[in-house]
Amino acid sequence: MSAKWRSLQHRHRYTYTSIVFPKHYLEALALVPADVTSSSFFAQLNNLISLTSTYSQVVAVKDLASAYVQFLSAPGTPDEAVLAATKLYLEILFLENSLPLHRTLISVLAKCKKFSPVISGCFALLCEEYCGSGSKAKKRFLVSRAALSLIGYPKLGFLDEAVERCADIMALDVVDGLDGVTRDIGEGSRPSPVVMEQCQDAMSCMYYLLQRYPSKFTGLDKASSVFKSSIRTILSVLKSSAFSRDCLVASGVSFCAAIQVFMSAEEICRFISQGLFGVCADHEDRKNLSVHHVLSDFDLCEEIRDLSILSRLCLLRGVLTSIPRTVLNIRQLHSSGSLWTVLYDGILPEVCEHCENPIDSHFNFHALTVTQICLQQIKTSVLADFTDFSEDYKPFSRNDINRILRIIWRNLEDPLSQTVKQVHLIFDLLLDIESCIPSEDHEQNNKLFLSNIANDLLRLGPRCKGRYVPLASLTRRLGAKSLLRLKPNLLSETAYAYIDDDVCCAVTTFLKSFMETLRDECWNDDGVNQGYDAFRILCLPPLMRGLVSGNSKLRSNLNTYALPALIEVDADSIFTMLGFISVGPSAKATELDVVLKIDQCIAALVSLLKVSRNLALVEGDIDLDPDKLSQPQKEDNRGAAVISVRGINVLVPVEWFALALTHSDESLRIDAAESLFLNPKTSSLPSSLELSLLKEAVPLNMRCGSTAFQMKWTSLFRKFFARVRTALDRQVKQGSWIPSSTSSIKGADSVDAAKAAVTQRAEDLFQFMKWLSSFLFNSCYPSGPYERKTIAMELILTLLDVWPICRPEGKNDVYPYNDSIILPDSTISFVGSIIDSWDRLRENSFRILLQFPTPLPGISSSLSINDVIRWAKTLVLSPRVRESDAGALTFRLIFRKYVLELGLILVFSKESYCLECYTQSTNADTEVVTSQNPVAQYISSLIQWLCAVVEDGERDLSEACKKSFVHGVLLTLRYAFDELDWNSEVVQCCVSEMRCLVERLLQLIMRITSLALWVVSSDAWYMPYDIDDMIDDGSFLSDIYEEDRPTTGSEKEEKNAKPESNGKPADQISSATRQILLAIIYYNCNASVVSLLFGTIVRKIPLPGCSRSNSSQDGLLDSSEETSMSEEILDVEQLETMGDHFLQVLLKMKHNGAIDKTRAGLTALCNRLLCSNDSRLCQMTESWMVLLMDRTIAKGQTVDDLLRRSAGIPAAFIALFLAEPEGTPKKLLPRALEWLIEFAKTSLANFQKDSNQESGIMKDGLGKLCESQSGTTASAHSNGNLSKSRDEGVVPTVHVFNVLRAAFNDANLATDTSGFSAEATIVAIQAFSSPYWEVRNAACLAYTALVRRMVGFLNVQKRESARRSLTGLEFFHRQAEYISIWFFSVLSSLLDSNFRGLTDSSKKDQIIGQLIEVLSRCSWLGSTKLCSCPVVSTSYLRVLDLMLDVARTGKSRHTEVIQTLLLELSSQCLNSAISIQYAFHDPTRIELQQQATESFFSCVGLSKRNDETSEEDVQFQILGEPISIISVMPREEVSLPELHKEIMSCLADSMYDVRITVLKRILQLTKSIRHGHSKNILHHWAGANLQPVLMERLFAEEHPKCLYYNLKIIFSWNMESPFNNGEDSSTVLSFWDRLVHLNSTISHAKTREIILCCMGMCMKWFANLLRNGLPMDGLTATELSASFARINEGNRLSDAMLRVNFFVTLVKNHSVPSETVNARHAAAEAIVASGLLEEANFVASSVSNLCFPSECDEGHIKEKCIEASVSEFISLYACKILDLWFICIQLLEDEDAYLRQNLAKNVQKIIINGSASTFCDDSTPLQVDRVIELSFDYITSFFGHWLKYIEYLLRIVLDTGNTLNSREDLVRQIFDKEIDNHHEEKLLICQICCFHIQKLLQSKYQMETGGKTEFFLHNWRESFLNQLTSLTSGYLEKEGKTDWIGGIGYPEQQDSHVIYLQEFSNLDGFITPFLKNPLISNLYVLVKLSHRRFRCSDKPEDQVASTFDPYFLIR
Repeated sequence: MSAKWRSLQHRHRYTYTSIVFPKHYLEALALVPADVTSSSFFAQLNNLISLTSTYSQVVAVKDLASAYVQFLSAPGTPDEAVLAATKLYLEILFLENSLPLHRTLISVLAKCKKFSPVISGCFALLCEEYCGSGSKAKKRFLVSRAALSLIGYPKLGFLDEAVERCADIMALDVVDGLDGVTRDIGEGSRPSPVVMEQCQDAMSCMYYLLQRYPSKFTGLDKASSVFKSSIRTILSVLKSSAFSRDCLVASGVSFCAAIQVFMSAEEICRFISQGLFGVCADHEDRKNLSVHHVLSDFDLCEEIRDLSILSRLCLLRGVLTSIPRTVLNIRQLHSSGSLWTVLYDGILPEVCEHCENPIDSHFNFHALTVTQICLQQIKTSVLADFTDFSEDYKPFSRNDINRILRIIWRNLEDPLSQTVKQVHLIFDLLLDIESCIPSEDHEQNNKLFLSNIANDLLRLGPRCKGRYVPLASLTRRLGAKSLLRLKPNLLSETAYAYIDDDVCCAVTTFLKSFMETLRDECWNDDGVNQGYDAFRILCLPPLMRGLVSGNSKLRSNLNTYALPALIEVDADSIFTMLGFISVGPSAKATELDVVLKIDQCIAALVSLLKVSRNLALVEGDIDLDPDKLSQPQKEDNRGAAVISVRGINVLVPVEWFALALTHSDESLRIDAAESLFLNPKTSSLPSSLELSLLKEAVPLNMRCGSTAFQMKWTSLFRKFFARVRTALDRQVKQGSWIPSSTSSIKGADSVDAAKAAVTQRAEDLFQFMKWLSSFLFNSCYPSGPYERKTIAMELILTLLDVWPICRPEGKNDVYPYNDSIILPDSTISFVGSIIDSWDRLRENSFRILLQFPTPLPGISSSLSINDVIRWAKTLVLSPRVRESDAGALTFRLIFRKYVLELGLILVFSKESYCLECYTQSTNADTEVVTSQNPVAQYISSLIQWLCAVVEDGERDLSEACKKSFVHGVLLTLRYAFDELDWNSEVVQCCVSEMRCLVERLLQLIMRITSLALWVVSSDAWYMPYDIDDMIDDGSFLSDIYEEDRPTTGSEKEEKNAKPESNGKPADQISSATRQILLAIIYYNCNASVVSLLFGTIVRKIPLPGCSRSNSSQDGLLDSSEETSMSEEILDVEQLETMGDHFLQVLLKMKHNGAIDKTRAGLTALCNRLLCSNDSRLCQMTESWMVLLMDRTIAKGQTVDDLLRRSAGIPAAFIALFLAEPEGTPKKLLPRALEWLIEFAKTSLANFQKDSNQESGIMKDGLGKLCESQSGTTASAHSNGNLSKSRDEGVVPTVHVFNVLRAAFNDANLATDTSGFSAEATIVAIQAFSSPYWEVRNAACLAYTALVRRMVGFLNVQKRESARRSLTGLEFFHRQAEYISIWFFSVLSSLLDSNFRGLTDSSKKDQIIGQLIEVLSRCSWLGSTKLCSCPVVSTSYLRVLDLMLDVARTGKSRHTEVIQTLLLELSSQCLNSAISIQYAFHDPTRIELQQQATESFFSCVGLSKRNDETSEEDVQFQILGEPISIISVMPREEVSLPELHKEIMSCLADSMYDVRITVLKRILQLTKSIRHGHSKNILHHWAGANLQPVLMERLFAEEHPKCLYYNLKIIFSWNMESPFNNGEDSSTVLSFWDRLVHLNSTISHAKTREIILCCMGMCMKWFANLLRNGLPMDGLTATELSASFARINEGNRLSDAMLRVNFFVTLVKNHSVPSETVNARHAAAEAIVASGLLEEANFVASSVSNLCFPSECDEGHIKEKCIEASVSEFISLYACKILDLWFICIQLLEDEDAYLRQNLAKNVQKIIINGSASTFCDDSTPLQVDRVIELSFDYITSFFGHWLKYIEYLLRIVLDTGNTLNSREDLVRQIFDKEIDNHHEEKLLICQICCFHIQKLLQSKYQMETGGKTEFFLHNWRESFLNQLTSLTSGYLEKEGKTDWIGGIGYPEQQDSHVIYLQEFSNLDGFITPFLKNPLISNLYVLVKLSHRRFRCSDKPEDQVASTFDPYFLIR
């Protein structure tokens, strides 16, 4: 949040300032005659003066400039008027804060050359008036800023004479200004970023003056004195450390320009040699230089020798930039006798040294920049023959080249992109220089040089970002085919590199250059036509393999970066790529080397089409092929779409587009939508096909939870809405279509068919937009899930940006909204949404309502506004943060819509304890109106409310906390200040009132702080870790709510029995303690809101010094010239009070949330202060840091001060660091870090000294020490505080390391802290040996932060560690000083993380060989017989294990050697463990046994690596490099019996660690077999022994984790076809019984989950038994009604049914939302594994309405199975299958995205297999919402004829309402809803059920049943009516107690009224209060209309409801 506010501060830069028009300027304007001021110019000038923001002035000055030109060009304009206007116009250039306007003002002067004398004269006069001694010289740099703007504009040659004439005046202005800034710095001031920019501009102006007009600075005495002053000023800036780097760079070039004024070329060369490098060439005396004739009073050479390293570097840059190249290349004879030049022997070595030893990241960048400039000068010098290579002089040797190459390699992957760009430039320049330096065999040597560099770069691997730009440079020099010869699969590697987001831009740079070069080479070799073919053969297959790889990120990046680059090089390649997927004219001519599935074709098509559309290769829109439409189509065939690509029609199946829009891959759906619905030609109308596909896609994509999808989807629709607006407006303007409800298409007799088609398209588009707007607003229905409402609201906001909802009166323009949207009920419904339980939804509702008309419809009267205020007040005073925030946001809406826009007066009423509208009839007890200004009155009323709350808290703090104390009111105040525009007229007119109000507010806040500070001083154990969670916790707040209502005796007992906080029973916590805890919680929350309130105020409010000059001359102000100081709201003392408050909170708070928000507020405050030019404000921050340092090292601190990693102390330091503005040298951060590191060093030295002394004392008097220790212990027990004390200096040292950790962890400070990394690391390592644990712990954390900042981090979550971490080579290159410390400890890590990824196989094999040679000599370390240290043996075996794995992956020739050694040692260890039994527990030996087991399995062919990685599959597809866990067949040194014996021994080992290790490896073995990897001895063992061995171990094993892996292996082994090894029924039944037993006895969660999965696996066997045992087809009615006993031999089938019932019940229990996500995952996996879902296909044909099974409880299910007829038994079985299907649908609505997606994929396969691909494609995974629809369609197609299925659908609808409790608190239900309404949407499932019910009831099956169906429906009508009556009556009772805006109806009581409002003759009285909800009202009216029992009223809502779609969520 601190960084966010800092960025906001930067964006607000112009809002704080505007041009300051001084008094004399306004007086001069007033003196202009009235007849002249009536012109447009003076009107525009007065308008500019009236503006208060630079943003607005930048816009207005354009009109002013145009008016000035027109004024001068007007005939008859008097000369006096021209002179007056010109002076006033030009004087704006000299005014304060006018710089943003300069370019616009100057640009029009070129059009006024006719008046050049007048303009030149006025400019010269103004320069004199505003110079140092002029009459208007009150500010600094005014003349130089205006001069620089003029000099920088190239078309103003006629003003050159005027500038030259005033050059000395301008130089004097620069000198005076810079000297003044230097004086201010000396007096303790800190220049702001604005002043730094002014100094830089002034120095740049000085450079131009010295360079262009050197004669103006020599000759006359006055000019000479100005020149001397200029030199001295430039040197003073160079010597100062307070100026920015850019200012120092400008000073460097200015100095070099200055010495050229009076020195010749030879003198300049000698001066630079002597002054900068101490080289006295030719033994000449440096005193002979002409410098002593001009500057005789000081030694210039001595002056520049004392510069700092940064200033010296800037001076070197100035030398390279402004000194002529001839001077830099002058050869001199060095004192050593060698030839010497400034460029090659002076500057080049020094800048290389700076690059090799940078101070920090900033300095590194500047050093590389100077190096780049140096190389540019060398290149130009060589090409221009300025460099003399004669006399064996080699100025640029091979050593120099190698040195620069090392610098390049070191910085190639620097974190700063600007640094990397400089490195790329250096690389290019180096190659250019090397190519043009003369040498023998130049061409061959250059090619060899380039080839060597290319080989080095190619070895870095495809994911090295830094290699690609240099490779692009090499491609242009070596050629593309030469690179392919060096690396044949280079293009495949490049395509694979796009899987990494970070390298995409760099890869594209290389790819584009490579393809252009390759195309040209192919043209040259084969001609143009055949060259294109050769080019496409090389380039297209790798890219196409990436597109069809199945990796979403890779495909997306390829079509974003690679494909556009390719098509720009070869546009016709689009047809070849389409041909790869069998589309287009080249469909059969080209093909890939793999057979593509439809899913892969769709992915490629979407990418190609998207790129083609973006590049305008697609002409027109995508529509149905008219030729295909005329042909008869199959029912499931949607025809073909025609696409015109480069003038050629391409046919694509429409089904492909439909599948793409419903694909499970979100990025593919987005790309498909973009390619279909967007068109670069924005005026084109979408086709009917595009609109129909969009209408299908929108409802299905309303619940996508990923933020990336939501952002892309919103961005897509922003472009689509803009296209629609443009297209429809064009049609309206052309008159071809009129947007009215009565518009119709003219007949063919009046217009042609083409125009009619266009008109029809426009009408279709307009109707689609009306449907879409209604759909989006309806999707915001109360109780809708978060995901749906989020996307709906974002799209609504996007639509409102394009089409305002407030329709202009009298205009018949395009208005795509229904009138019902802004009706009162709809508006109030949105007002109700502003209190949603989700923050984002509340904010979006607020933003939407801001777009509504003012006043809001339905809230226009004082009474209705007061209702809203009372409603918001209830929420504001709620103790729950979410509710108080909702209330505060409602007040924010009232403030915006009614106070700011309508000017409504709100006053505080004591009676209502809140605000209310001020009217003449306001009650007498209402406070008197304090201001007629509505803004000031509103703020005043809020402060009065706050005062009342504070007074309540002073009376009873505990009771006040139950009503949130001041939290809600402070939040309301914060929102109010956030909405204020301090430059607005309404605020400017009440500045004095606002000043008093802010002062009063500060006083109140200080009272709040003092009131609650006593709480903070309580012991730290009372502090909950996360207070926000505790506040929102229902169990905590329930006590507060319950105290407000009477309780019965039993409730009191139950309440007293509840445990209180910290796990203590209620009777052990006193009332005072409970009050303290409560107060602590709310004080922390209030402290955070206070901090945010202060931050909000200080970000915008005018500060002292803001309204006056920010560059006053000599620190003096002229009150007559400047604006009044009355605009200031806060004075210095108040700002100091705010800062002290921030520090006080930070130093006493322990709550993380409060600390973070307080840090944000302090950052905002300090940033504003540091951006000010008032020295008083700047020095505040430094004083606060001094106080912070003192507090950090204060004496007497205890361990309580260390809680939460020193709590607020690091946050306070970070706030000060982040507050330092960009563009100025950092002062606080370097000072603090130096102090922190030095203090740590001193403390560690003292600790060591004290430790040595204590060691001597212990040796001398151990007995005395023991006695004193016992006494100390006794006293410590008597005084608990002593146990918290530590030796002096310990706690401060911990504070220091915690601050260092926070500083180096902050990415925003990474560059600034880089210079302190090495020193801080050394201190942290030294602290590892501290005798105090607290210091060691803090040092470890700081060390971790340092390593992560220097080295990088591993992102293992997304398997991206390879690109995030450094290689071992890079690490040791950067941190060479740590090799001796870390080498042995990181060997294993380097092997696993870095060495494995080495791409050079030969180098890898060489290293392995050297390493195994060394390790073989000490093989005794791994022998348990020879080495007695288990830890050493374990480490040795682990290293060998990793080496074996790496060797196998790389096909090393050393594999067998490593395998033999490792097998011998691991076998020896395992055998010795069997023979030796230890009498004690030794964990090191257990670890050794575990490692030996892992190593043994590695030797026999199974490594530890996991094979299930998608990126490895992609790498195999693109690069053709197989990566698996068994990539090389091991040499079989173990026989099968020996292997079996070893495995059995390990499985039966007494050590759990050994058993679990072997089970994990066997699990990996089953996965490798399932994925079809190569066979070895383990595979042979598994085929014969795995199942029996594990079944045997299942009954012997007792450890839960071992049981888990045992069952997981069985499940994985049998997943494809369970029990396929010929097991008999007894084996299966015994396995089932064992599972049932384990399920009832095991409590381990993961084991219970895998038990459920295995039960599902067994279900497949029972399902086959039932299918084979039951006669499913061909039975007569008599046979179906026959007894079931005749086919139930031995109760086999009934037992199977009982097991099915048991399984279904178990799955149902595990799938409820209250279960853990892992349990629900297991339930989903078990359902799929059971195979029962597939049984619907076989059972459905045997069920009929003749048998309608009734509900039976679980206790009678057995009797039911035995006594049932065949038909009843089949129906019962069908019910269980339906139960499982609906459980599955419930899980498809689960909150876990991975569960939904994985289950949807499996369900889709089941639907495909059961329906012969009728419903969906067999290879394209669909999104979850589409699978839900298909699931209902699928089971409806089987069971639609069965009434029992309709009953299932009806019961789902009924059960939705049964979840509600109308008796509970409505507010609590709404805010508790957040727990389970993120994704799940019950209304969607209800609508789908109702839709199928309606369809089935109208089907022919139910028509045939007649009366039975009617009776069935009648019973269900009664059930629904009873439920509805119960719900409505219950809420009616609650409505009287709940003041609820928007009416009752937030929960799901509105779901599916279409069904249960069939009988409602007595319902009107109950339903009326619910009709305030538009959704319920529309549904109710629809039902009334459909039954024709009641006549509709004339309400407009009723007419609208007739067009309302009750199934709006699904169609």
